[in-house]
Amino acid sequence: MFKFKTSVPQAVFTPQDAQNLLNLNHLNIQRNIKKKHVGDLVDIIHKGEDRPAEICIAFLKHDAENTATMINGQHFCTAIIKANKNVKANITYCECETEEDMRDAYATFDSDEKKRNLNELILVQAKNLDFKVKVTNTVILMVVKAEIENREMSHVRKSVKAKVTKSCLTHISFIAGMFPRTVPSENKEILFHTAIFEIILRTWTKQKIKSEKFWKAVRDGANLTPRDPALVLRTFLAPLFWKNGRIMRFQNEISKDTLHKKLIYAWNAYYLGQKIKDLAIHESDPMPDILPI
Repeated sequence: MFKFKTSVPQAVFTPQDAQNLLNLNHLNIQRNIKKKHVGDLVDIIHKGEDRPAEICIAFLKHDAENTATMINGQHFCTAIIKANKNVKANITYCECETEEDMRDAYATFDSDEKKRNLNELILVQAKNLDFKVKVTNTVILMVVKAEIENREMSHVRKSVKAKVTKSCLTHISFIAGMFPRTVPSENKEILFHTAIFEIILRTWTKQKIKSEKFWKAVRDGANLTPRDPALVLRTFLAPLFWKNGRIMRFQNEISKDTLHKKLIYAWNAYYLGQKIKDLAIHESDPMPDILPI
């Protein structure tokens, strides 16, 4: 059993503070430090776009030495040291009965942190809603999913949710048609990921009727003939999965940009009425414009 206790905001969290926390014990189930993730965080810190670092420290309830274990925040602490800048941080303390409870607390905190980040996006975007901003598609997706599934977003203030939802109303009927409960979840799961959903929304704002027809064909795979762009894209997407925030196809990682290029390539071919053998666009190719321009 574990219990999250106090969460202490740190207005000034220094590189030395970060190093002190990295010197604590760590759970052996945690991911290895990823240089790319740290590098991305360093860039965000230098640009001043970082949110408060979310850090979690756990203690065993019956440990006489009161030994602290860091269960979340290694990447951010490493980035703070590399950036050599002070940041804001939220440090949450957790009391656990056993080491197994620490693992459960880690999984729970990691999931809750994602919710807090989405909540932060909503708070920012509610002030200046612009559906051309990429990050807003994440907000739209989360709000509309909640509307379709008729569930509350308890971690989002009602006033903020209402404001965002009102601005999303034009999207709800389209998305409800794309992701109804009657469609098997395995057909919806990949398209419901924000990396793909972003392109779905952008094509829909360009050409609503064709877009809806195309993405439903990708979703269902019904009545498709060989070399149909929807079938080619559906075949490409079938083995896709997400692992620790990375986009994987079989055992190979692909970048979000490469995924977007292939999605747009298939859509453009469909829009032009072209047949294609494969998604003949590569990582080094420039990002194509979404038709119609």
